[in-house]
Amino acid sequence: MPLLVEVFANQPFGPLTEPVEPKADDRSAVFIVGSSRGGGLHALLWVLRMFPGHFKNFLFVNARTVDSHACGGIGALEKMREEAVDTLEYFVDFCHSHGMAASSYISFGTDAVDEVTRQCEEINREYPSSIFFTSKLIFATDNWFTRLLHKQAALAVQRRLGAENAA
Repeated sequence: MPLLVEVFANQPFGPLTEPVEPKADDRSAVFIVGSSRGGGLHALLWVLRMFPGHFKNFLFVNARTVDSHACGGIGALEKMREEAVDTLEYFVDFCHSHGMAASSYISFGTDAVDEVTRQCEEINREYPSSIFFTSKLIFATDNWFTRLLHKQAALAVQRRLGAENAA
């Protein structure tokens, strides 16, 4: 189990069970999350610590790449969908258990960066007081292979959204 997942695996849920729905006019923290609960939870807790009481909505975005590997076996696409939904539900349930308004967004496509960019644009229209957060994997030994393998997706989304806002 990766260290980040171990550290955050036992983060306690709060005592509440009722969902709290986000309000479009409230300040929103939007988290672009992958399949790792540890990275997403670390980002959420960091935002709560750095901006106490500032954000009222906590929105979670996930995009999955659908390619020949995802469609390669019977049930592979459905399994990918279930894993993504489970991860997003974890974040939303965690927020709800602490009385925080939360929701999630998921999409599938051939390019995850395109999907995340599209989702962020839609969320920004629905929640105009949004700030977007993501995390980046840091490796003890960074090399061309790890950079190629992880594609620097967060930076690509940032560049696309920044370019569109500058235009």
